[in-house]
Amino acid sequence: VDPMITLAYDLNDTTMVYGTYSTGFRDGGFASRFPDGLPDSMPAFKPEYVTNFEAGIKTELFDGTVRFNAAIFDTTYDDMQVAAVPVAIARGTGIENIGVGRLKGLEIETLWIVNDNLRIDATVGLLDAKLESVVGGGFTTGGFKIYDPSTSVTCTASATLACIALADVVLPYTPETNFTIGATHRLPLSNGSNVTTRLDIIHNDAQQFKITNQIDMNEDAYNVVNLSTTYNSAGLDWALTLGVRNATNAVYSTAGSFSTGNGNSALNLSRPRESYLRFQYWMGN
Repeated sequence: VDPMITLAYDLNDTTMVYGTYSTGFRDGGFASRFPDGLPDSMPAFKPEYVTNFEAGIKTELFDGTVRFNAAIFDTTYDDMQVAAVPVAIARGTGIENIGVGRLKGLEIETLWIVNDNLRIDATVGLLDAKLESVVGGGFTTGGFKIYDPSTSVTCTASATLACIALADVVLPYTPETNFTIGATHRLPLSNGSNVTTRLDIIHNDAQQFKITNQIDMNEDAYNVVNLSTTYNSAGLDWALTLGVRNATNAVYSTAGSFSTGNGNSALNLSRPRESYLRFQYWMGN
């Protein structure tokens, strides 16, 4: 049973504040790959538990032409699960419970209705992600050991072992900053139809794909631009869109994998620039 409790209060007709407490979990399980044969006993990992606090405000300003929403959150993961090589498997893959992770952040979204034909929107996300403690004071995966120097656990680097102090750990898929800026413009035509143009700029900060710092398992900050123009018929029963995704042809990776056995790394690269033509027809208007 995972409770969620939310309290919301309307300060006035256009402003609401709220606070939420919730918990959740992710199942435990067993390691997934055994290239050197089934180990005895079978490596297993425990469930992951999460506790989240969130507080925020939702408001409309200037006669509804500006919308401003903001939220702060504090999320704690106990027995956090990460992709790792269990000690009992020399070249296998699996999931291990690494320790206690904590994510704190701020999210803001705004909308400005400039006039009847132009809207501008934006979002900002700020994230502080840390591993607060490591299970047993030290954890080994592949050729890496994450350890807490404040405990009795020590680590001696060698040709086959790299040491990562707790303070230097970067949690995977936790960019510190991301933001979006978008604009929608509608051009009315004399026959009752309109042409609507949409522009989106998306920024994602640098991030890692593994909790250990294997080569190539990270991505620098990048920007993506999407653009589309849509002709909407006067009767609003059909539309024709010409668009471009990743207009600047940015090259970036979205995920990665690393094999300890042979030192091979692989990245999932972004899709290149793509143009598309889409026709829509609504029946029964």
